[in-house]
Amino acid sequence: MLYEPFIDRTYFEGELTIGQVSQQEVEEELKLFIRKYEFEFLIKLLGKPLYEAFYAGMQGDTVEARWKALAYGKDFNVTASLLNGYYDYGFYSEGTPVSFRGLLRNPESDLDVSFLSASYGATSPIAKYIYYWWMRAKATSTGGVGESIQETNAGKTVSNSAKMTRYWNEMHDEVVRFYLFLDMNIADYPESNLGAQHRYYPGLINQFNFL
Repeated sequence: MLYEPFIDRTYFEGELTIGQVSQQEVEEELKLFIRKYEFEFLIKLLGKPLYEAFYAGMQGDTVEARWKALAYGKDFNVTASLLNGYYDYGFYSEGTPVSFRGLLRNPESDLDVSFLSASYGATSPIAKYIYYWWMRAKATSTGGVGESIQETNAGKTVSNSAKMTRYWNEMHDEVVRFYLFLDMNIADYPESNLGAQHRYYPGLINQFNFL
């Protein structure tokens, strides 16, 4: 089955801007990255059964509340029963308020459209995952003599490692909140089949230890 991506180039505006994305060649390449890395991320995050159910549930005009919560987020408070389970959530304690912002942009949001256009991409863990791998791929150019860093006459090129690190680590935090949300609402997602040892917890990185 060919899964059409949920996100598109509009997620890469504002803080997650990708240069020259309006050019057809760049946009087509970005589409390939989106197709590859969105699927990769969601399979890691959800597991295939839940991913397939989520994908199917988001199609059509009527979407169940459980899929909307997964896509667009939900606020909740951590309960003692969750913390007494076999998951280790570190600094979270009973009653901690958590804002799970969801995986996708909310088309029903009452936020100003210009705000969404300017900065929403930075709130999608899928977009951050893709952005990291896009920027990593563009950090060097492949040639006959190996990898090289592009030079420019218009100015000095600088490392994008700080932005890559920031958005990877923000994605990590959103993954943790996602699993908190999932465990708080696990009865709504019987398709979930990932045990604690099989879940995707991307490690935090710094500018000197990229994955």
